[in-house]
Amino acid sequence: MRKTEHIIDTIGSIDDLIESNNEIINKFNDLLWARYLKFKEYIKDNKTNTLKTKNIASITTGKKNANAASPNGKYAFFTCSLEDYKTDNYCFDCEAIIIAGNGAINVKYYNGKFDAYQRTYIITTKENFFYLYFIYKDSINSLIASSKGSVINFITLNMLQEIDVAMTSISEHKDFETQCSIIMNNIFSLKQKNEKLNKIKQQYLNKYFG
Repeated sequence: MRKTEHIIDTIGSIDDLIESNNEIINKFNDLLWARYLKFKEYIKDNKTNTLKTKNIASITTGKKNANAASPNGKYAFFTCSLEDYKTDNYCFDCEAIIIAGNGAINVKYYNGKFDAYQRTYIITTKENFFYLYFIYKDSINSLIASSKGSVINFITLNMLQEIDVAMTSISEHKDFETQCSIIMNNIFSLKQKNEKLNKIKQQYLNKYFG
């Protein structure tokens, strides 16, 4: 009985850690969004030129079918879902903006090895990465409103390529990228910790209550 209580307490402590990390993640996300809105307002008053997203980013798609997902996979697998999945192999190893092209159309960030489902867009750029990431998040509702399809709505490559990107001085963009990178690295680290904690929790559940 005491052992069972100890295990339950341990699982509860793991849940508490995950919840605490999620609260910090939410605060970091709010900070990032506020920083973007401030930068967006600055650019509005100090714009030097406007580009299309196709001029500053490379956009490709995943190639895998849904059955590429593996419950015990090692690598992240992005689909047209809000849920996180895993797979046994990877095709991408980079910092990327990932947009689900149909289903639960959404924008995600990832840095590392991963793979992706068909109709999932992988966007990379050597400059202004986080600025572009937030522009896509800022545009997601209009993209959804413009999506096509009689059965399942989807967004097209052309939609992602033709979004306007207002620019200002190089130094201001670099400052914005540096600040966002620091915050996003903290978020990414906390998410990885939560992933490990969830695995430990599942091991306890399988061993003692499975």
